[in-house]
Amino acid sequence: QEVDIVVAPCRGFQSAEATLAELVNQVLPVVTFAISEPRLSPSDQAELGRIKDQFSLPIFFLRVPEQDKGAGSQRPTPSEAKSPLHLQLLELGFLSPSGPCGAPGWSALAEEQPPPEKLRLLSSFCRRLLQERLVEAATGLSEVHGRCLNLFINQAFDMQRDLQITPKRLEYTRRKENELYESLMGIANRKQEEMKEMIVDTLGSMKEELLDDAAAMEFRDIIIPENGE
Repeated sequence: QEVDIVVAPCRGFQSAEATLAELVNQVLPVVTFAISEPRLSPSDQAELGRIKDQFSLPIFFLRVPEQDKGAGSQRPTPSEAKSPLHLQLLELGFLSPSGPCGAPGWSALAEEQPPPEKLRLLSSFCRRLLQERLVEAATGLSEVHGRCLNLFINQAFDMQRDLQITPKRLEYTRRKENELYESLMGIANRKQEEMKEMIVDTLGSMKEELLDDAAAMEFRDIIIPENGE
């Protein structure tokens, strides 16, 4: 469903990683790499290395039979040694030592199987790749949901804590304000009495001098009625 098959241009025209870079951000790529020789060439290795470093995508390696082999050529038995191509892909880190059902992200190789079997392996590879992407997406959504839930829970606890603590804080603030007001009023009253006593003492000590100064004061240019007002 909604699958596009893209054949990369010749290497002299455009590299495979450049073609893949144009599509990887728009679609979910399933990369297949067809090989006709028994081993990867140096250019194949260089191209695969760039794809691996740039995209880290699993690759489905498809070995195309050589032209001179017939349909009834002898296939190796399971007990025989692995092919040079298989060993080379293991050495390069593309295949899992535990087989095609290894850890997520490992590539697969279809080499000696008949065409229908190769298509079945490709179908299984695509299904496994889609399942891995689905698990990654579900894991990401689960982490987002977990963070959102933690945020809501923490906010609810903070609001509940504020509802319980805020009245106590307000009562404590009012009590401290009253204590501060009473303390300031006490200080003001004491200072007021001290200032009043200081003024009385000062006036008492200066009374005679003030009376003498008042008696010696001369009033000029002031009209004083006969009644002395």
